[in-house]
Amino acid sequence: MTEPSAETAYLFRHALLREAAYELQLPTARSSLHGLAARICIDLYDQRAEGSSYDFLVEEIVRHLAADTAGRDEWAVEQQRRFTLKAAELAALQYRGTDAVRFWRDLAAIVPDSQRSLALYRAGCAARELGSGAQVAIGLLQDALECAEPTGPASDGMIRATLGFTLRQAGRPEEGTAMLEEALARSRGAKDRAGEALALQYFSTALRDSGRLEHAHELTEQAVTLHRQTGNRRGEGLALGDLGIIQNNILNFERAIDYFRQALAVFEEVGDARAAAIYTGALATSCFNLSRLDESEEAFHRAIAGHRRVGNRRGLHFTMTKYADLLTARGKVQEALRTLDEVLALMREAGTSALLEFVHASRSVLLLRQGDVTEALRDAELAVRFARQNGMKQQQAASLLLSMRCLLKAGREDDARGAWHQVAEIAAGVPSAVRESWFKAMLHDCEQAGVTPFARLEGGRQESARD
Repeated sequence: MTEPSAETAYLFRHALLREAAYELQLPTARSSLHGLAARICIDLYDQRAEGSSYDFLVEEIVRHLAADTAGRDEWAVEQQRRFTLKAAELAALQYRGTDAVRFWRDLAAIVPDSQRSLALYRAGCAARELGSGAQVAIGLLQDALECAEPTGPASDGMIRATLGFTLRQAGRPEEGTAMLEEALARSRGAKDRAGEALALQYFSTALRDSGRLEHAHELTEQAVTLHRQTGNRRGEGLALGDLGIIQNNILNFERAIDYFRQALAVFEEVGDARAAAIYTGALATSCFNLSRLDESEEAFHRAIAGHRRVGNRRGLHFTMTKYADLLTARGKVQEALRTLDEVLALMREAGTSALLEFVHASRSVLLLRQGDVTEALRDAELAVRFARQNGMKQQQAASLLLSMRCLLKAGREDDARGAWHQVAEIAAGVPSAVRESWFKAMLHDCEQAGVTPFARLEGGRQESARD
């Protein structure tokens, strides 16, 4: 029988034996052992050969340093800050959102007050990106705001901008928009160009959601310029992608595709797989709107795979919803319904209601295609309700048009006219091309139902369709 070597003589053969031996140690002895283990691991990490990675040791080092409560000298405190920061950055790079939030929060508890705001801000950003952590993100960002400085990597303006954007995502559009306006004012007052760029970008999304697309485009172009001036390539890519979304909403799909491709080139350069998946999905939607179905389907598949890989639930839900529209266009109605049902199940599991306006609108189109007018109307009305609740005016109008179509098919002409009147109330400030598309949809649906067309939209006013 071979004798165990010195290196393996004290390895435990069973986890319970190891746990029992650990618990038998006095607290001070356990603390000292953790301190010793931390020092050994840090030596290995710092003496690693050039080009080799010992990142697998980082979280172990953090754990041992946190458990070394007896030997808390200045060196140990500094090492705990160093490796907790490293653990947070690694978790973010590896798209482990829950771990990133935990490590950023832990770091906020041990850094000097001057650095606390940045750690809390990064924790809030990581929680927001989880897709199901909006309320956690809001709390963390509010905490970060309490100790924020006017300028810097986590300035007052940047935190307010991110908080405002998160409030809107959480279904609190009025609070969010007010916070974004304040973020923009404070950033400009402090001459904080990085904060101003972020505030412009996020404020433009509020304008976009309210249908003020030309103004949204103008502010986003300003954000692109500021991101370029401050050398923020990732921010530049996100703003370019947002310009694409605005052009898609204006129905200028070719120009949207050009912006999306510019954005994707930036994300490839900086290695941002999360953003690449988001705007690949947006690219797929624009290709779909141009009836380039094969190109659209290939892009949808890449986007869905990317969202799953990085764990972006919100992005996955939205992209799968849009992919269901493509399946419907290909006549794969049952597969499209299964996809939307899967999205609803995923959203229930994640405890989120964000984007429900899009899911119910897509379900309404499918059910109407199957001839189930009653259920189609129910989904259309839910889509209207969620769009109104989330301040998504253009989506609200699109859902009202769906309701109008369902009501016409059900023979409820007066109710359908009422839905159209609500569309008219939203039309003010919406680009003329979008208003014209709504009017053409109404004419088509009225013709199909054999009823007299409703009034024409003119910048929010209505005129006779015969004029």
